[in-house]
Amino acid sequence: VGRNSKRQIYRLPGGTERVINTKSTTVVQDIIQEICEVLGVHNKLEMEEFSLYCIVEGDPYTMPLNREEYILDVTTELLKSGQVFYLIFCRSVWYYPLRLDSQLYIEVIFNQVAPDYLEGLLLIMPGEKLTDDVVVGC
Repeated sequence: VGRNSKRQIYRLPGGTERVINTKSTTVVQDIIQEICEVLGVHNKLEMEEFSLYCIVEGDPYTMPLNREEYILDVTTELLKSGQVFYLIFCRSVWYYPLRLDSQLYIEVIFNQVAPDYLEGLLLIMPGEKLTDDVVVGC
């Protein structure tokens, strides 16, 4: 309709939503970087620990979107087919230590970890290192 961007909703753990103007040239990496900046994550390597998922209602299988994928390519196809979907930002790798310098960062991490903790799904790493048996079993 003659616009050069779309106001797209991105969800963070805990229900917080961010509306980001998304252009036809916007790729997943751009969105991850923008949300990380809002969270106070400025280290490029730490940013790699975060992912963007597209959750399609009724689809039990999901994977993180490829960082080079165009956001509007993904969403346009889903909208055309009438599917309900959510773009979810979350942390997928946990190498860098947690920080307490951003209230939103703390909220996002807490709301992502709390359900797994309550379900007993978190691994405890004695000595902060996985044993070879654990690694092989995964």
